[in-house]
Amino acid sequence: MIVAAVATVVTPIRIRGATSNMAIVIMAIAVSLFSIGLYSGIGSPDALTADKDRIGDTRVRTRSGSVGNSSKSLGTVASLIDGLRERLEKEPDDANGWVLLARSYEHLGRNQDAISAYGHAKALGKSDSGLEESLIAASLSHSEPAVASGPAVRGRIVLTPDAAALVEPEDTVFVFAKGDMNQAMPLAALRKSVADLPLDFELTDDMAMLPGSSLADFDKLVVVAQVSRSGRAKDVLGDLRVNSVPVSPLADDFVELRLDTGGPSE
Repeated sequence: MIVAAVATVVTPIRIRGATSNMAIVIMAIAVSLFSIGLYSGIGSPDALTADKDRIGDTRVRTRSGSVGNSSKSLGTVASLIDGLRERLEKEPDDANGWVLLARSYEHLGRNQDAISAYGHAKALGKSDSGLEESLIAASLSHSEPAVASGPAVRGRIVLTPDAAALVEPEDTVFVFAKGDMNQAMPLAALRKSVADLPLDFELTDDMAMLPGSSLADFDKLVVVAQVSRSGRAKDVLGDLRVNSVPVSPLADDFVELRLDTGGPSE
């Protein structure tokens, strides 16, 4: 299947040059990614017909063979993705192409490249809620924030007694900095657990969701804190979500956010 995908994309590209159809590239990448997942799942076709007495040996050979073949497959997919990136540099207004590139990078674990590609798609008015959720999760920091030397938003998050009765220690606490409440993709993000509350936090450029962006690009920011039982940012537990008043990332403002059952606003 990998060979077929490569043949599908390489032959037309050689014939048509830079004007080859984007659909061919998309199909090739999709088939290649599917092939890797399928091969990783079933291994060598010989394993399906092996005798019972030879299952152990067959599994060893299958795993050994899969490593080499998977490496070659990943190399092929990476080459196709690089080709897609080159095409988008020539045709930067293709929003669907940028989404495909972002998904492809995410599949390979290249999250910063995926975020950058998705940023191009968002700038063109194209969004993908599932991809955006995955990129937010991949970018959230689990480490303690360092003291900021540049723009930052600092604050403290506490639970009211009523809210504390609804949560579990392992529930997730998300903290986002946004340019305004209508902005889907946060500028910076932090992920903690309810067990960490009360929590003193600091959102800095080191936690930026889009490479090259800065909190200082905005005169005012809104900080959002919310609780999720599923661990997904879009799943808010009850009404446990609170927004700060607009604050400046350059004024050393300090916000206190109280997670309560009364609604989303502070």
